Amino acid sequence: MRRLTTIPGVGAITAASVKAMIPDPDGFKFGRHFSAVLDCAERPEYDRTDPAG
Repeated sequence: MRRLTTIPGVGAITAASVKAMIPDPDGFKFGRHFSAVLDCAERPEYDRTDPAG
């Protein structure tokens, strides 16, 4: 938990919440998988043009 609090904007309450929600962070292969659980992952940008022309 101490390491989480070194991130700017993350305090003791946020760190404790993350630790309670994710007790084993080694279960994630990549940081992107972890951010997807938190719903922070980047969403793909789709081409908004009409495919019919």
